[in-house]
Amino acid sequence: MKVIKPAWVAHKDEKDKTLSVFCLHVHPDCTRLATGGLDAKVKIWSTLSILSEEAEQNDANPKLLSTLTLHNGPVLSVRWAHHGRYLASGSDDGVVMIWDIDPLGGGKVWGSDDVNVEAWKPLKRLVGHESDVADVAWSQDDSMIASVGLDSMIYIWDGYNFERIRKIDSHQGFVKGVTWDPVGQYLATQSDDRTVKIWKTEDWSLVKEIKKPFEKSPANTFFRRLSWSPDGSFIATSNAMNGPVFVAAIIDRYDWSTEISFVGHENTIQVAAFNPRIFFPPGEKKTRNKASCMLALGSDDSSISIWRNTRNKPLLVVKDIFERQILDLCWSNDGHTIYGCSSDGSICAIHFEDEEIPNLSPMEDTDMILKSFKYNPTRQVARPYDATRHAGPMPFAGPAPIRPNTFANDQPINILPAKPRPQKITILPGGKRRIQPSLIQSLGATGTFGSQDAAEQSESQSARATRLAQTARAFADAAEQPLESQSRIADARDAIIQGVDDAFDSVPVAMGKRRASEDNSPDKRATKGRTLGGDRPRESRPITEIRASMVDVQVAGASGSRPILSVPGVQNMIRSISEEDNKVCVEATNNVTTGLYEISMLKDGAVQWLDYSRAPIIGLAITPTLTCATSEDADLLIYSNNGVKLLAPIKLDSPASFVHAAKHFVLVITCKGTMNAWNLKTKRALFPPVAIHSIIPANPSSSTPSTTTIKQVHIRPSGTPWIQLSSGASYAYNPDFQAWEELCNTWLAESSPVWTRTRGTANKNVVTGLETDLNSLQPNLRQDITGRMRAAILLDSAAEYKSFLLMYAKKIAEEGYKSKGEELVRELYGPVYYNATNERNWTSLVCGLSKKDLLREVLSIFGKTQSLGEIAQVWQDRLKASLRES
Repeated sequence: MKVIKPAWVAHKDEKDKTLSVFCLHVHPDCTRLATGGLDAKVKIWSTLSILSEEAEQNDANPKLLSTLTLHNGPVLSVRWAHHGRYLASGSDDGVVMIWDIDPLGGGKVWGSDDVNVEAWKPLKRLVGHESDVADVAWSQDDSMIASVGLDSMIYIWDGYNFERIRKIDSHQGFVKGVTWDPVGQYLATQSDDRTVKIWKTEDWSLVKEIKKPFEKSPANTFFRRLSWSPDGSFIATSNAMNGPVFVAAIIDRYDWSTEISFVGHENTIQVAAFNPRIFFPPGEKKTRNKASCMLALGSDDSSISIWRNTRNKPLLVVKDIFERQILDLCWSNDGHTIYGCSSDGSICAIHFEDEEIPNLSPMEDTDMILKSFKYNPTRQVARPYDATRHAGPMPFAGPAPIRPNTFANDQPINILPAKPRPQKITILPGGKRRIQPSLIQSLGATGTFGSQDAAEQSESQSARATRLAQTARAFADAAEQPLESQSRIADARDAIIQGVDDAFDSVPVAMGKRRASEDNSPDKRATKGRTLGGDRPRESRPITEIRASMVDVQVAGASGSRPILSVPGVQNMIRSISEEDNKVCVEATNNVTTGLYEISMLKDGAVQWLDYSRAPIIGLAITPTLTCATSEDADLLIYSNNGVKLLAPIKLDSPASFVHAAKHFVLVITCKGTMNAWNLKTKRALFPPVAIHSIIPANPSSSTPSTTTIKQVHIRPSGTPWIQLSSGASYAYNPDFQAWEELCNTWLAESSPVWTRTRGTANKNVVTGLETDLNSLQPNLRQDITGRMRAAILLDSAAEYKSFLLMYAKKIAEEGYKSKGEELVRELYGPVYYNATNERNWTSLVCGLSKKDLLREVLSIFGKTQSLGEIAQVWQDRLKASLRES
């Protein structure tokens, strides 16, 4: 046996501080390990360099294969499909992302020093959860995906087209674990409501709710990851209790009993993981009754135990391997290696040689056992498996090695090939050829390789595109004139559109372009809208930084001039996906060679409209109703999602460092540290320009930016802007007071007399999401509940406000604070006697919730205590009387 802890497998922040690793999963061919961490990234590593010291020391063997960066919150679950083509990841941002191999990608990752040896592109965003996605699982045949989260929901997705099949709302607490029956008959979920529920996959009816082993289980664990045995006979659950003892309860498939449990850990068990291989006694017939399984458990006591279900003692206990709790475990498909990760930011691999795990059966024996159940599903999936379709799983071109055993220059990494798609070739008038690739419904477009005659024409094509780009820039400048001037150039605009289309259409393959229209004859061309090219083709290429910004921004200060925020560099392509509707996104392409800077809006993968900018685009944001882009020359462009410019370009005081949009609100922070926000529905500014200098501490050196950086900038759907800094502190701007209000920081957290340990989410539960990041900088902080209530009001987070309010009421009741109780009750009840001043200063709603409805729940809490019972009775009577009068 060999225990390995590779220090280079890590997730780190911009200060090179190691962050928690929440999840990991090994690829079915055993050559890749995916990890997800607090940095909101998914990373894919070579297992060859992990398992082999010789390979690790050879620089020719890559260690980090790919970094995936589209999540907006910590990644809590990563799971490979069994066919190996797709990777699913679930995050604090409430999204499940499906990743697919991109044969045309690779290169340096924007904003970091990481280099993608392999490129994985986002194939589909699965949107539905309203809070953290805590766990994700693929069914054994990959026909379905299950996701669970802190919104207490279970979602079932089609594994081929990724459409939602079912939403199950039955748990009464956070759902933190999910596993599929390998036979295909059931799904099991485990929740903070202290139950495990078994669901029938035929109709998603509840088969069994199991409570007994979990009635006294702790409610403060990150996860409750459970695992179904590979022979289908048992479910190993986490976070169970047998009296005062921490155990992993085993659920028997045949009667759902929980008579068996594994005992020995000194703290809560967070994760259970079965070895995918089964074992048979030597020399005996291989039947279901003779099969046995191997199980690994990971605990908050920082140890891993490994068991066989035929023995009452663990085969192995590995202690002191981590400094903090274990959050995830997974076995390699060959059954020889188990990987684990911890909140201390490290991972480990425990590798067994053949003689150390005797009687390990091949996967064919597992399939034989599963077939003995004779289960024939009658449910219908979206479509049968078809490997030739892009949206369906695509298997490997040939058999993949089960265990990595090659080194430098011997193909240590098994690259997944992309299968060519059928192409339609059309002969155009004049003898030109058009190759029409099949379109795909995905977030990224895939380019095609062209024919010889197209390549020969590329040089003249580039010259024509350059001339047309110059004309297009002149048109873009003219288009910013008043509407009466614009009408004079309508004919010129149409000529430019036609000319650009003709230029790209003449050599569609060499330019990596393709048109959306099937019929390309001149008399069948689509009518152009006011913005350019609703039917324009899309281009696929790796996203790279072309150059650093050439804009020099200086701000006069007391000690001289210094830039506040950096100007973003110019990338060849940038993309933004709507947070409210994942089918809508905006893309910008910057071609500094030709001077052509394009903005295109896409829906369901198809280009809806296209427009040009006179300078490189450096920022994008989109909602279901509007699109906005910022350029290097400090312009802000705002469109409706039909392609109509809602305003003439807005000139900012400097290029934008950050841009964000929600509903009909747009927020921009410029490099000079000025924040602007607009309501595009009323076409008014929300407040005068605001400086952010006061919340970013100045650097002692006047010539360099502050060491404290902005981590996130958002505008809430209610119109409230908030900023999170790299220090963990967060601020919201209150226009009523014209001041920044702190949402959370380390000083407030440490000094609060009323506190709770912080853990939470970053999507709907925005306040606890901020605290999660703060807690990562300084674990186990104590956070002021009243401050959290105020933050929830500012950020219009109704569910969180109610939760914090009731927590505050319970704390008041426990401590017997009569004066605070009276104060809280009076605020919720409102003025007892009418006068103009009282009525004007008090409102009946908070975050859209009725204050008197909240008061009933608060009084119910007070009424259960002796110290505040009298107050509760008085105000309950008064509340009833006021309702009778109304």
